[in-house]
Amino acid sequence: ITLATSIALLGAPAMAQELTFGAGSIDLGYVDADGTELNSVVAEGDVEFTYDQFLFGASAKYNSLEQGGGELVVKAYEGFAGFMPTSELLFGAGLTALNIDGNEDYNGYEAFGQYDNGTLGFAIAYEKPLGSDEDFAITNVYGSAALSDEIIVNGVVESVSELSETLYYLSAEYDAGPVFLRGYYNGVTEADAAIYGARANLGLDPSVFGVDPSTFSLDPSFFLTADFQRIEGFFGGETDAYSIGGGYHINDTVMIDASVGQLSDTDTSATTFRIGLNFETGGRKRLDTKLSDAIRADFANGVSLIAPDLGFGNGINFY
Repeated sequence: ITLATSIALLGAPAMAQELTFGAGSIDLGYVDADGTELNSVVAEGDVEFTYDQFLFGASAKYNSLEQGGGELVVKAYEGFAGFMPTSELLFGAGLTALNIDGNEDYNGYEAFGQYDNGTLGFAIAYEKPLGSDEDFAITNVYGSAALSDEIIVNGVVESVSELSETLYYLSAEYDAGPVFLRGYYNGVTEADAAIYGARANLGLDPSVFGVDPSTFSLDPSFFLTADFQRIEGFFGGETDAYSIGGGYHINDTVMIDASVGQLSDTDTSATTFRIGLNFETGGRKRLDTKLSDAIRADFANGVSLIAPDLGFGNGINFY
């Protein structure tokens, strides 16, 4: 065996293994409704890596809501393994764990499959988050299509075994570098309930404003954000949430952002504040979790400030 062959053999396993996605974040939220205060903390970590044709991943999430000395804490964990027979196909299964308020523990499982060629993608995921002893199960069907380099449309249908209604999530995104726009509509069949809105992200790049960078300097690491969300039927009426904010990209993988806003309905108006620190590198292989992440991001400055995310489904856990 030559020296070159020995080096190649020793290097093969390392080259076959690759970290494809890693993320971590912590978000602190505050809501003040005429002196009634609600504090929230969301912390999570996520990782995916490949080894030859296998994909492995794990995640952990902590979500707490505190009001008037009372606190609700939700902890969710997941680990999965998948096989990719081709670059477009992925099949896998995983184990989940859920703890609610330190008293209720559930061990569940999931199975998923997908086809994604980068332009058109479909996925299906089946969850039993409360374990095999419970009848509760969730089936999600996901679809995504890139209409151009900048425009993507997505759709998700969520069926819950305990409900005759079906939840659905529709969205469209425009992403052109420093400009990001997303509109969404999340509804429930056979029920007068929906969550819909839009969010925007504008990087302070002089080219966005048609300005010559040599005459007017802006730091493209800074960005501005805006959100609007309407919640109908889930809290007995209509609730509007809107916010404005901004952030800073510390480097290519780490950013900090903050926002201030208001939650209001016919009887009450509340001031909101949120600040977050986020790390992200690479891109997800799993289409279902990628689309689910985007839906949860829609809720960050709205419903997530006043309702816990139980870690399963797509974030609307008003079952």
